[in-house]
Amino acid sequence: FEDDDEATRSNSFDQLVLIIERGNRSLNSDRLALFENPEGEQEFTEWNDEERIQALYTLVRKSSSLSVATRTRLITALCKAVNILCSILASSASTQTTSNSSYIQTQNSGRNIIDNHNLSEKGQPETSLTIVSQTFRDALACHIYMLYTLMFFLESEAKVGKSLGLSTGLSNNKSSSNKNRKENAKKDRERKAEAEKVLASRQACANAMFTAAHAMGVYKSKLWKRGVPDENVIGLPCRIAYQMLENSSGIVARKASSADLALKIIAITVQTSDCLMSTIVSALLDLMHSYEHIAALVAELCAIPPFEDILVVDRCNLAMGKISDSNKLAKELLREIGRLDTSNCTSDTGGKASGLKHVAPFISHLAEKNPHFTFQHIHLVLTHLESDPYMFRSAIVTAIGHVLVRNIISGNENPAENEDFDEDKIQEELKKKNMNFTLTKEKLFDILIKRAHDASSYTRVAVMKSWANLIETDSLPLQRLLPLTELSIDRLKDKTVMVRRSAMQILSLLLEKNPFTHTLSPEPYIEKINELRVFILSNLPENIKLAMDSALDELECMDENTDAKEREKIENAAIETAYSEYESSSPDSKDEDLEEEDSMIYMKIKALKFLSSALAFINLFESATTAFDSMLLSSNSSDVTEALRFFVRARHFQLPCAVTGIKQALALMWSNETNIKDEVLNAFVEVFISTPGSERKKLLPSKVIADNLLFLVGNATVSEVASIEEAMCQLVNNEVIPTDVFLLLWSIVAKTPGDARAAALLTISMLGSA
Repeated sequence: FEDDDEATRSNSFDQLVLIIERGNRSLNSDRLALFENPEGEQEFTEWNDEERIQALYTLVRKSSSLSVATRTRLITALCKAVNILCSILASSASTQTTSNSSYIQTQNSGRNIIDNHNLSEKGQPETSLTIVSQTFRDALACHIYMLYTLMFFLESEAKVGKSLGLSTGLSNNKSSSNKNRKENAKKDRERKAEAEKVLASRQACANAMFTAAHAMGVYKSKLWKRGVPDENVIGLPCRIAYQMLENSSGIVARKASSADLALKIIAITVQTSDCLMSTIVSALLDLMHSYEHIAALVAELCAIPPFEDILVVDRCNLAMGKISDSNKLAKELLREIGRLDTSNCTSDTGGKASGLKHVAPFISHLAEKNPHFTFQHIHLVLTHLESDPYMFRSAIVTAIGHVLVRNIISGNENPAENEDFDEDKIQEELKKKNMNFTLTKEKLFDILIKRAHDASSYTRVAVMKSWANLIETDSLPLQRLLPLTELSIDRLKDKTVMVRRSAMQILSLLLEKNPFTHTLSPEPYIEKINELRVFILSNLPENIKLAMDSALDELECMDENTDAKEREKIENAAIETAYSEYESSSPDSKDEDLEEEDSMIYMKIKALKFLSSALAFINLFESATTAFDSMLLSSNSSDVTEALRFFVRARHFQLPCAVTGIKQALALMWSNETNIKDEVLNAFVEVFISTPGSERKKLLPSKVIADNLLFLVGNATVSEVASIEEAMCQLVNNEVIPTDVFLLLWSIVAKTPGDARAAALLTISMLGSA
């Protein structure tokens, strides 16, 4: 190596690259024969000799000072050498496995059966798989280490360039001369071309390192004795993968640093090398503590399915009774996160609290990627619900929302896959698992209810968003409808704006997704409930009817002024008793086994319970007048806006509280804020003038509009009349109210006596004052 001047130095580097390239050509032609010395020749020439190693070492160590062209040649040669070595290992292992196969696989009821005549005395399949020579292992380890070092320099340069804000974009110097602008443009093009070459080199190195990690993982039994890998060698791909992930903050940076390949490198190492599990878990936790973007990437890593080559090995292990856990990395990460010490972690602790803030999102990201697994192991992190950092509590409730959204069925066992299965036993086990699943699910719902009153407003918002997500995806159980409605109304009194807004949005979603009918006017429900009660009470079974009459007579004897509520309680108890008897008569097919008369009464009772639930749902909204008024009178404009939008939706479902709310909201027509006045006018039009859900594009029939205005004006107080008049004047000026409405109002004045005429005249005077 001559280092006299720059030209000589460059020529020396070229000569060293030539040595590497010549070695690659011989490796590609002779392959594994280069590493075998069957006759024990003393003068056997190793392919990876001292000259090649020294050339690689010099080039890699000086890679930062090489020209772009020379470094590109070096990277290409080194990656090619690694790829050839890995292909030699793969072809050698596959050839020998085919020729010396010690077991056969037959498909029988979905299982792989090991051929008994190829089993050893210990019951394990005999293999005559020999490992590669030490010279081959040394050569592979040497080239992987050189590739690791070269990638380390490349990723470090990329990180430094990013931290300094270096850009490859075109310069924009308008004050310079034409000559200078041309020179700058030329330099920019050269810099951009150089950056593209560096990017291509980084991607080539990432591909080669993934190939090496894949080969060492899948063919470790061919590479090391008894398949026990050298941790120093097999861990090199993961070490550079961590650095690649560090530089992946952003879409562009993620593509440049080949983060997807980095995740695959770690995934295949985890799936094939249990000895590195603790090291990888510690490294990933350290990365999550240090970098904000790592949590989402690690969640993606845990969701990567087993590779096809690994699946073949897992099938063999399954046939030999060894069960592989494909989610062992996620489980270990959750276990370690659950063990984190969060005591004294407040904003005053600086870096420690900041690190925990970066770790917590992993829980919610993992639940989104793999909800079934998270549902099974979320107990590992539930201890942090009582910890001080709100980040963990927010992440856990978000994760609970994700796992409850999907209809997860615990246990995916297929009885047909078991040759000797007892159908009754299988059904009993499935029933037990489903019962445990239901209990766990109910406990998670209880956590969401409890955490709606969390000390942190961020956690309360996360809880409300989880509930909203459950409603939007139709994952809310019916028995949770009324408690959630009551909870949301209570949260309208929260001191935080975001919580109040989320609670109002949940109430709107509950209206839109309600399991009842398209109308929530209470009168039809009350009428139907009274009709059903009379029918059911007169057709109860004789024993229940006698008991009810006896209780009522006893109540009247004790107190002649019997309260109607006490009578209603006794009647309700009788109805519930009858329902319980019908329910327990035949759990599986009660409708078919019951007699026709009993079946009819049973269906009537079910209809009564349904209508009673609907009426209770309506009454919750009607009793929330104070909470809605506080939203309308709030000093925060977003509270007012959400309340008005809720009243519009409530009017579409004919809730009585909608008209009352809109009438009170009309007082905001005198507000100084334009956006609030516009929102009030929009709500007025949506409720009284336009077709529900048409977004003001389609108006109601003129007669309906006239009736709505008469109803509004006829029941208005003196203070409300002034606000209604202001709203009507603006709508007339904007030509929103059709002219036919005026004609209908004059017709009412001419033909209809009494209060209707007075309301019509008042309405016309309001419209005419515009």
